[in-house]
Amino acid sequence: AIKFGMYPIVHQALEKKSFWKNRPTACRCAAGAIATVPEIALITPLEVTKLALQLDGVGANRFKNSLIQATKNLVKDGGGPQALYACHFGLQARQAVWTAVYFGSLPLILQQSSNLFAAGLIAGAFGALVNNPIDVCRSVAQKDLLTAWSTGTIPTVQYFPYFGRTLDAGRQVVSARGIPALWP
Repeated sequence: AIKFGMYPIVHQALEKKSFWKNRPTACRCAAGAIATVPEIALITPLEVTKLALQLDGVGANRFKNSLIQATKNLVKDGGGPQALYACHFGLQARQAVWTAVYFGSLPLILQQSSNLFAAGLIAGAFGALVNNPIDVCRSVAQKDLLTAWSTGTIPTVQYFPYFGRTLDAGRQVVSARGIPALWP
């Protein structure tokens, strides 16, 4: 919901720049992508903690199915607050791509249909189709990272403030199961 609140603010700011004057679709896409930054800053810790809880439920159950306990353990034993942002850029890319596609395509779809609900549904589905490979890669990268930490293979949850770990996970998925595996 944060991105939907931020989008008009960012879009209006970008529209004032001469670079975007004759590029309305590109402006909407850029505004959509930029609008996701505060959202991801807030939801990444929840995504990481949720995944840690899911993985813990399969094994040791040391978090006792508690979001608070998982968060405390990630921060205390996982390497500090940055552990809550494991594979942050993969998640940022996922949201930025979906939102850019959604806001970029919605007005174009509305030119074909005046039904806002149907247009939003189609734009959202199109965004999901485009961003799904990034989400699969990001999920695998985060799962591998948190699994390695929880099994003691690595001492801390390493932040990896770049997109490389997500791309490596994508190469692994494609190598093992082919390109269609990016759209499960």
